[in-house]
Amino acid sequence: MLMLAMMSSDATGIKSGDYTYSSNQDVFTANTFGYESGLAINIDGSVNNNPTLLELNGGKVTVVRNGEDYEFTLSIPTKVNSTISGYYKGKITNYSYTSGKKTAGRNPFAIHRLR
Repeated sequence: MLMLAMMSSDATGIKSGDYTYSSNQDVFTANTFGYESGLAINIDGSVNNNPTLLELNGGKVTVVRNGEDYEFTLSIPTKVNSTISGYYKGKITNYSYTSGKKTAGRNPFAIHRLR
């Protein structure tokens, strides 16, 4: 499971642009990701196992937004000298941090999940 906490200055969703890794604890720096981001491997949702957690060590995610459709292209090195590379094209769904429910996309503290 790859978790990217991407910070955008657009309350309606993730803005187009390049998002770079930041280990800064200030979670409100636009066009960054990093805080609470990481890769967990060997996850089994049916049991309470202890997945291996890989820390990120830099990288870039390029976002292209066209209405409700998104494209994510990523290249992110880890602290164990490997690189996570990927591409996603499709819609994302907004969830509120506080309620856990779908929102209209107007909450600046929303979780945006891939469908």
